Amino acid sequence: MENNLNLDKLTPEQLDELQVQIEARKKQKEELRKSEVSNYFIIRDETIKKVFEKLTRVNSDLEIIKKEVFDEFGAVLNLKKELFKTKEDQFSDTFTTNDGKITIILGQNTIDRWDETVSAGIDKINEHFKKLIEERGNDKDVTFFINMVRDLLKPNKDGVLKASRVLDLEKRVEEHGDQELIDAVKIIRDSHRPDRTSTYVKAIYKDANGIKQNLGLSMSSVG
Repeated sequence: MENNLNLDKLTPEQLDELQVQIEARKKQKEELRKSEVSNYFIIRDETIKKVFEKLTRVNSDLEIIKKEVFDEFGAVLNLKKELFKTKEDQFSDTFTTNDGKITIILGQNTIDRWDETVSAGIDKINEHFKKLIEERGNDKDVTFFINMVRDLLKPNKDGVLKASRVLDLEKRVEEHGDQELIDAVKIIRDSHRPDRTSTYVKAIYKDANGIKQNLGLSMSSVG
């Protein structure tokens, strides 16, 4: 049975009463929405605080365990340096059991920094390229080599050279055999002054199928 409301048949008093009912229903919905939103913020804050408390405990535990890991590997690190003459300035050490099933990596995150002499090395490279171009013009091999070197010396979005690229460049110019260029790249390499930031611990193991898996650790932001 259809129940169509014909507003034209309602008296002014009935229309006013209907309007009051509509406004009351609208206000009821708005109040319900406000209550639901208020409850959401209460539940959200309670959840945030509860989870943060748990994460704080985990963070504290990780700081303690991380320190213990580095302390326990102290003697092993010293023996490794003494027996194998490892570099003093290396930023990570990898240790693997004889059966190859477990690997522990201890390291230090770094940010590339360069002292003022880096510009001298770059200027020396540019002068060398200028001389090459004057001698050989638009030789394809020279152009290719110059572009390769400049790409490797291109700074990142923060205007900083990447140390890994400089090392790659050093290897390539040594293979090329141009002594003047080798000397220039050495100036750049020697100007590297990395900032050590956070330390980290990584663990890798082989599962029952012999497949390498990363242990779910994230310690780079603690300690």
